[in-house]
Amino acid sequence: MPGLILPKKPKRLCHYDPSWTKQFPGIGTSSKGTYILCHSSRDNTFHVNIMTGNVYARCTYCALDFSISNGGLSNVKTHLHGKHHQEMATACSSRSVKLFFPATGTSRCNIEAEALWTQFVTKHNISFQTSDHATKLFSRMFPDSNIAKKFACGHKKTVASVKEALTPHFLSNTMICQNSFPS
Repeated sequence: MPGLILPKKPKRLCHYDPSWTKQFPGIGTSSKGTYILCHSSRDNTFHVNIMTGNVYARCTYCALDFSISNGGLSNVKTHLHGKHHQEMATACSSRSVKLFFPATGTSRCNIEAEALWTQFVTKHNISFQTSDHATKLFSRMFPDSNIAKKFACGHKKTVASVKEALTPHFLSNTMICQNSFPS
């Protein structure tokens, strides 16, 4: 009949397949949801369908939720081959905290002090330049302490510690915790 408008056929969405978690390390289900507005032809009303988690995937390396509704596995593979994901995956597996702070010539107490200082600066959003002053300040504040005398954690070492050791360490721990919960 002329003038008759047929409703569009609803698009089929791709959903997350739990086997992808085993196949692709760092990829898991997302808690992000999708809200779809649907029209009911019976009573000419609109209602909202809520789909949670199954049309999004989560990359724990990148801390990113991305849609897989249109491409499914293809969207996952595209994300895995992206430059940002490659950098984050390399950072997570490149070095451990223990390898970054060498044990030769440095006492364990000094290593712990430098790691604690780096965490403190990062947690409280303090400028990394402060580390240059703190190194000198600690040796003057605590002249009797061998740890303070040998404390050497300027801004370059603090930045490198965050980028190369602490971030990957905490990201990998986050991934382990996330993967230990059933989805």
